[in-house]
Amino acid sequence: MPYMIKRIMLILPLALLLLAGCVKQEPYNYAALEQSKPRSILVLPPVNNTVEVDAPYIYLSTISRPLAEKGYYVSHLQKPE
Repeated sequence: MPYMIKRIMLILPLALLLLAGCVKQEPYNYAALEQSKPRSILVLPPVNNTVEVDAPYIYLSTISRPLAEKGYYVSHLQKPE
C-alpha cells in the first residue's frame, strides 16, 4: 500500500504539470496600437540583474533592431553614468 501511495504522489504532480502546459492563452489585442499608428518608440534601458556587464547593451540592441526594421524611429534614453 505505501508503494502505491508513493507512486500516486509522483504521478499526480507530473500529470498536473502536463495539463497546465496545455492551457491556451488569449493573444493580446494590438488594435488600439495599430489604429494610433505610432511613428517612433522610446526604448528604455533595461535593468541589469545579471553578473554580465554587457547584458543591457546586448538586450537593447536585440529589442531595438526588430522595431527599427518594422519602420519605427527608435530613440534610446541614455542612462546617466
